[in-house]
Amino acid sequence: SELSATPSSIHARRAMRFLLPAALVAFGAVEAATCADHTCAAGTKKKADIDAVDDGGDAAATCCEVDDTKCASHTCAAGTKPKDGSAGTDKGADDAAAAAACCEDDPAVTPVPVTGTATFVAHATTEQAQTAVHTMLATLLSVNTVDVTATVTSAPKMPAAARRLDGHGGVFTHTAEFAVHFADLAAATAGHKKLAELPKADAEASLATQLEAAGGHSDADAEWAVTVVDPTSCAVFACPVGQKPKEGVAATAQGTTPATTCCETDSVSTVMEITGTMDFTATGTVANVQTAVQNMLTAQLNVPAHDVTITATATGAAAGEQQFAVEYTVRYATADAAMAGHNTLKALTLEDAAAALKTELVAAGVTVPDNFTVAKTDRQPEQTVPVRPTASGSFEVGMAAAAVMAVLALHP
Repeated sequence: SELSATPSSIHARRAMRFLLPAALVAFGAVEAATCADHTCAAGTKKKADIDAVDDGGDAAATCCEVDDTKCASHTCAAGTKPKDGSAGTDKGADDAAAAAACCEDDPAVTPVPVTGTATFVAHATTEQAQTAVHTMLATLLSVNTVDVTATVTSAPKMPAAARRLDGHGGVFTHTAEFAVHFADLAAATAGHKKLAELPKADAEASLATQLEAAGGHSDADAEWAVTVVDPTSCAVFACPVGQKPKEGVAATAQGTTPATTCCETDSVSTVMEITGTMDFTATGTVANVQTAVQNMLTAQLNVPAHDVTITATATGAAAGEQQFAVEYTVRYATADAAMAGHNTLKALTLEDAAAALKTELVAAGVTVPDNFTVAKTDRQPEQTVPVRPTASGSFEVGMAAAAVMAVLALHP
């Protein structure tokens, strides 16, 4: 055994383990494995003219390459993740098809967008300018192209007669509205800082490179200018239903209580509420259960978490399975939106509701039984009606509330 052997003999034995197979192959005692003997994994394919090549002991690396037509070659956008088992699935003809075939929402990631506006002058069509900005932003910020959206509008900078004489279709002033999505706030903040502080010369050089690649070219004076919205500022915070942005705070940092920092009560708004209950058995804390139900509702209804209120109570032994009774309230700004939310929850079967809730409960650290079920009720929308004083001191219902009542009358 190696315990009783000398160090030199140990090294010799270990060397033989690697050298012997190669020696046997060299002398013809064993045939070398070739790529013809190897089957590539899902999402990869055989390299061209590779079958006769020795696999070198690492067949996957030697013999195979990623198949550009399969999901294995697609990078999912921020906030999504690859579907299980999708590596070998055909990804389709474009990014939209690939996203549908290969990716699904990642509940653990809420992407943070950095938005802005850029203007520049170039000999380029709108399509060429849009392609250039899209690629430029992805390159500068080291993000995937699927995480960048850009919409460009163009206006002629020279008279029509001069454009006809210009060999590149004329000079245009292009305006790009863009959004770059990052996986978290820290990455978004860093991206914002890089764009906001990017020297004009560096931006124009990068733009010129991408314009050439897209088939256009930069003007002698590209006149690049960019405005980027800080992702930590009140400008990007969506106030809860029933509140409105405070005046003069767009550039203010949101802080730890953004609704307080950025918003104030909107006395003329109408808040619509849908309410309901969920009852189920699980093992966990009330706080974790409330988090799970809130996450489930925000995902199902596509609403911000601050517009969802959860109250949960538990009965039973604190250390074991308990019966949880949950009351929820979801707030909307319009009756139509509230009715659509109500109909979404009403259409959710008990089986689908249990599956969606189970996923969120487990993610929140709550243990659920194998035969997990949920009982639920979904109530009709109700209105919170703002009133304002009249000159005589009495109160009248606002016009918004009257409109809400009319809409509700259409949805008995």
